[in-house]
Amino acid sequence: MEINHFDISSASVEILTGADDFSDETSLLDVLIQLKGECFFNIFIEYGISVESLRYMNSQHLNTICPNNMYGQRIIFENHLKKWQSTINAGGEVVTTTDNYSSDSAESSNSSACAKTEVGT
Repeated sequence: MEINHFDISSASVEILTGADDFSDETSLLDVLIQLKGECFFNIFIEYGISVESLRYMNSQHLNTICPNNMYGQRIIFENHLKKWQSTINAGGEVVTTTDNYSSDSAESSNSSACAKTEVGT
């Protein structure tokens, strides 16, 4: 009879890492919804874009990542991204409320042309 030993601590670390990934993806989706760019969620995940990456993203990055058939939505997203980036305070915290970064409060997040995106589990 052969006895197999499993290290439970490494399994729990793996589970926690998976939970962190889900939390990171959820945070990214939340910010993308606010910036009217949720249609780019799956693309950004594929390219390893995080909320921190969004803080430094520029037009050249968007040119590389965003598909040409979504150019109109990319323009809207880039406009909101620039406003959002300007609201990051010196402590590195990200402001995530629409009222703090959007000057056109007449537009709601519901007016986004992006298709609804769900976070996969």
